[in-house]
Amino acid sequence: MQVDHRGTLLTARRNTNFYTNSTIKKLSSPFITATPYIPYPAYHSDDYMATWEGRYEYCKGPRNVLFNMSYDDMVTAYKGVPAGFPAAAVGSHEAVGLDGDACFDRFSRLGPYFGKDPKHMAVTDSGTQIRHKADFKTVRWGWLQDECLMRNSGRFEDGSITSLTPGDEVPQSAKDVNGGRVMGAAPSGKSYKSRTAVLIRTWDTYDYQDNDFQAIRALISELSLLSGGEYSVYLFVNIKDLGIPIYSDPDAYQWAMDEFVPPEFHDIAILWSEAVYQKWYPAVGEWSVYWAQFMPLQWFSKTHPEFDFFWNWEMDARYIGQHYHFTEQVGAFARKMPRKYLWELNSRFYIPAAHGSYANFTADTYKTVRTSPHIQSVWGPQPWSRVQKPVGPTPPTTEDKDDFTWGVGEEADFISLLPLWDPRDTFWSYRDKLFNYPTSSVSQEEGRKYPDIPRRVFINTLARFSKTLLHAMHVENLAGQSMASELWPGSIALQHGLKAVYAPHPIWTAQQWPADYMDYVFNADGWGAGSLPDGGNIDDGRGAAYDSARGRRQQLGTGPNHEGKAGRWSQERDSVYSPDREHNFGGWSWYFWSDFPKTLYWRWLGWKARFEIVTIDGKQSDDELGMVGGSEWDKKHGRMCLPGMLLHPVKNVQPPE
Repeated sequence: MQVDHRGTLLTARRNTNFYTNSTIKKLSSPFITATPYIPYPAYHSDDYMATWEGRYEYCKGPRNVLFNMSYDDMVTAYKGVPAGFPAAAVGSHEAVGLDGDACFDRFSRLGPYFGKDPKHMAVTDSGTQIRHKADFKTVRWGWLQDECLMRNSGRFEDGSITSLTPGDEVPQSAKDVNGGRVMGAAPSGKSYKSRTAVLIRTWDTYDYQDNDFQAIRALISELSLLSGGEYSVYLFVNIKDLGIPIYSDPDAYQWAMDEFVPPEFHDIAILWSEAVYQKWYPAVGEWSVYWAQFMPLQWFSKTHPEFDFFWNWEMDARYIGQHYHFTEQVGAFARKMPRKYLWELNSRFYIPAAHGSYANFTADTYKTVRTSPHIQSVWGPQPWSRVQKPVGPTPPTTEDKDDFTWGVGEEADFISLLPLWDPRDTFWSYRDKLFNYPTSSVSQEEGRKYPDIPRRVFINTLARFSKTLLHAMHVENLAGQSMASELWPGSIALQHGLKAVYAPHPIWTAQQWPADYMDYVFNADGWGAGSLPDGGNIDDGRGAAYDSARGRRQQLGTGPNHEGKAGRWSQERDSVYSPDREHNFGGWSWYFWSDFPKTLYWRWLGWKARFEIVTIDGKQSDDELGMVGGSEWDKKHGRMCLPGMLLHPVKNVQPPE
């Protein structure tokens, strides 16, 4: 292994097992047949009906048949994972409660959502069942969602149909600084199911490819229709031209709909523009979606009080797996997490090869938090000023008396899919991108303008929000405060004492990282000018040299914190999020500028693709396979069959020429 002072793996071997050991032929029984994958509760069981209000009713799918009577509408999966397929490098299925014992090829996963173009299913491989294709040009997704909700309206406290044109007027509920409706118990004593909106972020000039259609159809079918209305899915379209009066002129709104939204999705599309936020939050002064990614969610929440939770879903994300299983398991994981030491746990990457089981990882994290002199654990709201009035709860007892019980069973107000961390002592580019907060003279020589404003960052905007968190964000915007998009939700949750959880879903890396070294780079905890030990070949920039011969970190730095600051994972000057180190994410399956997700997805689709990593010095390096994939690869190796994995970014999904 050869590395440089920024932690770059210059000569790390690419893991080709993602392709050579990922096919159906590598399953324990290559003649196994994919079967329907149904991760839904036993809705009609005695236990379920004794707990939840109302009765679940099956809904119709795009083939105009009830789902319980239509194999064609069901995602299918193969039992097991191909032998030799790499384990996740970060997070795991087991940690979050996801199914790690099933895999999906492109036909079992996307088969229900292919259109009538026969090229998509021109296959006779063993294990593939030919489906009757839907005529999606005639499908009205909005009608299907509404009809499904009406069938199941008794299961929800507010089962009202959602307005697609809420307008720009500020509803009374948006003026209420004490929050909105809180979901309660039914008169029978049973619980209502919550309702969740899934907002697929897109914009006026977005170029929709066939695979985009398939991804949107999958989200609607799996989250909304099969769940009996627990989720509602909308295309959330940013009209960037503020000169189009979509809020005041119905004809202009319809023109924009016809011009920018595929006809198949007209009745699930909600158009918006930045103009509404200038009206709602005049004191902020910065309303561009780049810096204010979540103002649209706040507007949607306040104009749609029927929803309790909101997924901000990126158009360039793809889930190889079943969406309902993912969102429900992530929600369940967050619900069971105690609040004690949660913010500290949120900041650290779980690397199974270095940390062992997730239980071992959490125990080690808790021990570090208890014993480290370098951190003060978070307990309750952390307001930035005396005038701020947190909307979150006051802790029921002191931290030392709590036995990891507070928060268990409580829904999370914010769920992120990468760590939540404190950027103030890092070189992350937007650490001080705050609007209308008071500056401090402290640390001015280091360029840190807001050292006293508590805040947390999360990277990538695909996340789940509660109504309460969006309300708190709304209140702060009304007062004129705002931050960069990556800072905003985590910081407001921290300041207001709301429950935020990083869900360590499985993430793969194209490189084969040594486990301990990966931990040192991604969970770096200090800084200093280090010196190299005999036999070592890397100063990792923290005053701690990594000795590749011995496979461990050497404590030989000469800086003031040469031993590191225990518990300050990724929150010091050697943070992996700093500009000179962030390139280490380049081979991740879930990071905003990695090329690995696209390559993996292309090859899974049966298309030829080449994987390249561009280093910070501009050097490109391929994996050992080069340009591979396609029908010849399939014939020799079999179709790729991947376990459930969330990929991002996957842009411009169209077959190579």
